[in-house]
Amino acid sequence: MRHSSRRISAGIPILPLLAAVVLAALLLSTLTGCGKEQDLAQLSPDIRAVAENYGPAEALAQAKERVEQEPTAEAYERLAQAYTLMRDLKEMVKALEKALELDPNCPRAVIGMAVVRMRQDKPAEAQKLTERLLDEDFSGPREAQVIRARALLAQDQRQQAYDMLPTPIKQHPSYAPLHYALGDSALSLAKLDEA
Repeated sequence: MRHSSRRISAGIPILPLLAAVVLAALLLSTLTGCGKEQDLAQLSPDIRAVAENYGPAEALAQAKERVEQEPTAEAYERLAQAYTLMRDLKEMVKALEKALELDPNCPRAVIGMAVVRMRQDKPAEAQKLTERLLDEDFSGPREAQVIRARALLAQDQRQQAYDMLPTPIKQHPSYAPLHYALGDSALSLAKLDEA
């Protein structure tokens, strides 16, 4: 009999066991709030869990049910996430629009719509959306800060993008996308020593 390095002595495959341990750790850190701040650009933990356990169609069904029971901006934003999982982008945009109609400053809906506008090559609209979430010194959700910087770069407002990034980086020093945006803005200004 051959010895397999992919099995634990009891005959349990290592990769599925490792995946289960990692998933449990992620769920524990999500449920307890440990580790890091909420990532507004990622799926909500509840939508992700349903999609992983029962599939995207069930996540969509539950999101629709929630909207019927509780038609809030947050419920519509989660519906947009579920439509994204189903790759129904038209309905996703409609759900985000409804969320923003109910609450123009719903963070996840603002971030979602700003991403849509960037992908539609409408950086000025994306910038305007993200500014709803930012203070005068540009402090606020890190995702909004990155999108705003990227929108400024897309509009060829390189110096403005470069000048706004130190505050967000002080606020979120370990968030790599902010550092990448700073590097891109420095490169665009030929500040190679700072990139």
